[in-house]
Amino acid sequence: MKIILLPPEKSKNIEIVLGKLKMDYNVIAQAILKCDDKILILSTLESLIGIIPNETDLKPLREYDGERDLLSNPEKFLITLMDINFFSE
Repeated sequence: MKIILLPPEKSKNIEIVLGKLKMDYNVIAQAILKCDDKILILSTLESLIGIIPNETDLKPLREYDGERDLLSNPEKFLITLMDINFFSE
């Protein structure tokens, strides 16, 4: 059983977008970090914009100090993005 820290609707929406993109969340995070325009095409960017978390969503992720492997994919994805310095600015 995976740990879910996000509100259920937000988690579901992120899971849907990740499934639609058919890419590992680490690949997406690296593409954002590198501004890879081969991966970050318009439709991908539009999908990602639709799941941008707000501060309320990010708070439990910032406070989580357990094993990342225990988290569900939406949580892992957002924590990976939070590791990118400019993401939360």
